Amino acid sequence: MSCRAEQQREIDQELRDLWKRRVSLTSLEWGRLYTIVWNVIANKYTDLIAALPGTGEDYIQDFFQDKVLALGNQGDEIHHAGALVVYYKRYLLGHLRHPSVTRRVVPVGGQPNDESAPTPLDGALDDRAKEADATDDPSVSRDLVDSIAALIKPLVSELDSGEGGRDIQRLIQRHLGVDLENAVQSSLDFLAGRDDWSHLASEAWWIGLYLRCHFCPDHDAFALSTLARRHRIPSHHYKAVALGVTVPKQQDAALEAFRASYRGQWLISLGISVDPDHLPEMSLALKVLCLVALMSQEPC
Repeated sequence: MSCRAEQQREIDQELRDLWKRRVSLTSLEWGRLYTIVWNVIANKYTDLIAALPGTGEDYIQDFFQDKVLALGNQGDEIHHAGALVVYYKRYLLGHLRHPSVTRRVVPVGGQPNDESAPTPLDGALDDRAKEADATDDPSVSRDLVDSIAALIKPLVSELDSGEGGRDIQRLIQRHLGVDLENAVQSSLDFLAGRDDWSHLASEAWWIGLYLRCHFCPDHDAFALSTLARRHRIPSHHYKAVALGVTVPKQQDAALEAFRASYRGQWLISLGISVDPDHLPEMSLALKVLCLVALMSQEPC
């Protein structure tokens, strides 16, 4: 047996063992399984991926999340790495068959026109932008800030039970260095993808969806995989990492990943340091962001 064939036999054997024991793998074993999966399917079916939104890395992450990690309690088996490649191809073909992908057309010039042509999503984003602009009205903003102040009052231990909304805001500013009105307005801008967050305008729809339907609710939150299926969100695990609602388990790595995420950058834009010494400020500001997201009352 050649050296290469022997290496492949060892990989197949390790893959079979880890795959079968997914329900009880340690974090180190999960890391090893992830490495094997990545090495086996990386650079496969680039022609299929070229016809899809997102990158090959996105689909490898999603495949691992949806077909390896999420289904780990079903006790199925895999016999060799070649089967993994077949599973991955079927996964990509499933994405290609969705209407959101197949509606893309190539005009006479030979270039896809899906980015320039208006789509139903463009109209939805325009409507959301109009709704967000309405919040610039001072009375609406004042009511919203007062509502947020009342909701976060129990979170600030220094408050006296008889104090009003605007007194709460002064206490928050003095004790935590967070200007509530600024945090609320910045939350609206972030969720609408406007002003300093205009680079997220095309992503605002799923950012709001992730926050109000998955991350922020105290009860009856939807799983990301459920939202991804319902709204056909590609690379949904990658997006969770980008938003900062999913981070590595190791503390240092988690902090670095969160600092680089959209929510981490939003905190930094408020002047809040993302580090262990500023957890109260971080927690309060992120609670404000969640409350603003939940108040949109858009369906999940």
